[in-house]
Amino acid sequence: MPGFHEPSGFVYAVVALMPPRPWRELPLVVPDTLLSGALSLRETLGARLVAATTGSDAVPLERFRRPAHLLLALGSESEGLSPELLAAADARVTVPLEGGVDSLNVAAATAVLLHALR
Repeated sequence: MPGFHEPSGFVYAVVALMPPRPWRELPLVVPDTLLSGALSLRETLGARLVAATTGSDAVPLERFRRPAHLLLALGSESEGLSPELLAAADARVTVPLEGGVDSLNVAAATAVLLHALR
């Protein structure tokens, strides 16, 4: 999965899910170019940009209808995605949580989302 580790340890990633293979190799998209890189990939691949977020306007994962071509953007647990990337996203999806848990770390969220959206 493409991603970038900042010195702070946060991971940022954009993943493409396109048939016939579940995963497609993509160029590295680093945080200072994440938005422009994601928008460029969206245009090049004809994909929809989907932001993983805990926002109240996000569609719960079990109700989300996966598009054929998908770019999935994930941010760090503490910071999430930038407001600019959230605004540019074609859709927002969230992993519903219970029991006082308000977020997952990016590795756990990525695993859950990629499994459900395969």
